[in-house]
Amino acid sequence: MTELLYYHDCYQTDFRARIVDRISDNGRHGLVLDRTLFYPTSGGQPFDLGSIQDVPVEEVLIDGNDGRVIHYMSASAQYVDMHSVEVLGNIDWPRRFDHMQQHTGQHILSQAFEQVAGTATIGFHMGAESSTLDLDLGRLTQNQVDDSEDLANSIVWEDRDVTIQFVTAADAQKLPLRKIPPAKDGLLRLISVDGFDLSACGGTHVRRSGEIGPIKIVKIERVGSKSRVEFLCGKRALADYRRKNLVLARLSSELTTGYWELENSLARLRDDLKQANRALKRKTEELLDIEAQNLAADAVEFAGAHIIRRDFVNRESSELRILAGRIASIERTIVLLGLAGNKAQLLFARSDDLQVALNEVLTDVLPLLGDATGGGSPKFAQGGGPPADDSKVRQVLAIAEDLVRDMLT
Repeated sequence: MTELLYYHDCYQTDFRARIVDRISDNGRHGLVLDRTLFYPTSGGQPFDLGSIQDVPVEEVLIDGNDGRVIHYMSASAQYVDMHSVEVLGNIDWPRRFDHMQQHTGQHILSQAFEQVAGTATIGFHMGAESSTLDLDLGRLTQNQVDDSEDLANSIVWEDRDVTIQFVTAADAQKLPLRKIPPAKDGLLRLISVDGFDLSACGGTHVRRSGEIGPIKIVKIERVGSKSRVEFLCGKRALADYRRKNLVLARLSSELTTGYWELENSLARLRDDLKQANRALKRKTEELLDIEAQNLAADAVEFAGAHIIRRDFVNRESSELRILAGRIASIERTIVLLGLAGNKAQLLFARSDDLQVALNEVLTDVLPLLGDATGGGSPKFAQGGGPPADDSKVRQVLAIAEDLVRDMLT
């Protein structure tokens, strides 16, 4: 078993140790030391980074069978002089301290939710951007969330001592622990936030609550019968505030209003946009009606039917569907429309008083566009997909018209 130096001092950043084993695992190289400061992934907290003999450590895991800590090294470690009697390890301190802030903040926030809302923490995960804790209460009120956040930050401001102690499993039963896990080697490692929280935990923590910095809840979501709380501590909370403040400042400047008026300004913009979209839709439909009438006036008569064939470039396919529908409402009319571009389209429609199967016409001509797909009914059919220029689309439409003429006769 590896001696865990961080168990006693989370602030130490370098150490000396002996190599006791080397691991090869799917092309990765790992070292097992007799002692380490590197925290292995465990209890919702990610592993530490750093170096051993100036070779980067990429991942740190704990062997669940024998408690050995495996330090997986950079591929460049082919291989440091690992025959050294002793090696020097260094911890990535900014990462370590960030994890200390987040994990100690989680202890305080969990206790705050327990005191305010009577809900216990049943899960914790520390991510690269934010952390989450899961509570055994399915619905939290906004007041409960705000009061818990206020209580947690008041403990930070009071700068209380955060201490480590080791007790036996029997002694732990007599203490006000939120949860008592199985003892390791007969002892439990307890983290105490003076006068506020006592938890069994193997993670890394700050010495005083003031080092955590602000604790900010950024999201609450319900996951089944539990609530998931996303939160930020310390530098993460500061970075989040900075980003959001910059966004608010830019929006306030662009809208020439104070940030406190942004909601009202955005509501007005939404209303204006809705009205503009409604007006645009009305005008578009009026223009499509006029365009349909002009196309119908240029129809070619054949076998008692009016055939309209037209290709387009840089049009919305949704507009062509409306246009085809408008024209097909005219008696004894068949409309064959094509759209050239990165996603070529064919749209065929006819009036109810004709017996031409446009879905069969589409099936015959669609392969001429390439790897196209589509379908429809005898009255309306559409398809396409691959790119095609206007000359190609025009050619396909001409063949489609020939097939329509055959069906009419």
